[in-house]
Amino acid sequence: MLHTYTPSPEADLLLLRWWDQLVVQGELVPAFGPRMLSLSTFFQTFQPPTLCLLGVEAVEQRLWFVAWVEPALSGGLFCLWVAPEKRQSKQMIAAGVDALEACFQHYPVLLAATADPRLALEYQKIGCTPLGTVPQLFGDRDVETLYLTKADFITRILPLRQLVTSTNGEEARNG
Repeated sequence: MLHTYTPSPEADLLLLRWWDQLVVQGELVPAFGPRMLSLSTFFQTFQPPTLCLLGVEAVEQRLWFVAWVEPALSGGLFCLWVAPEKRQSKQMIAAGVDALEACFQHYPVLLAATADPRLALEYQKIGCTPLGTVPQLFGDRDVETLYLTKADFITRILPLRQLVTSTNGEEARNG
């Protein structure tokens, strides 16, 4: 189950723990860029009007899934982080579908950008349409840009929820 981030001491503590985890594991700069080393910049990223959805591990009270969408013209820029041990899991797929569904309640189209060409190919496999490559947009790395319409989400991605939950029950959707 995903929770919508609303600034509060409890929710901010989850983000703080996540930021610390990313720094300690050396994942913050490669995934988010050097600007995010500033804690205030990191927190500002997730403030309204950005819609931020959190997957929380109940026992450890740490984030395993974070999706956020920032307004971009009439659409939104969709961003996603998943804990390494949950990547490629049924739980991640179910949470990703839930996050996209929540974002499409606010925006008719979502943009995505990644410096990882393999991830761009995975996005295309699930229904995203490539826009092109932006040179050196992420430091010295080129970035692949893609978009996903609500119609493509409904026909290509939403059915994944049925597949995941029918083979693994509600376990796939609950953290």
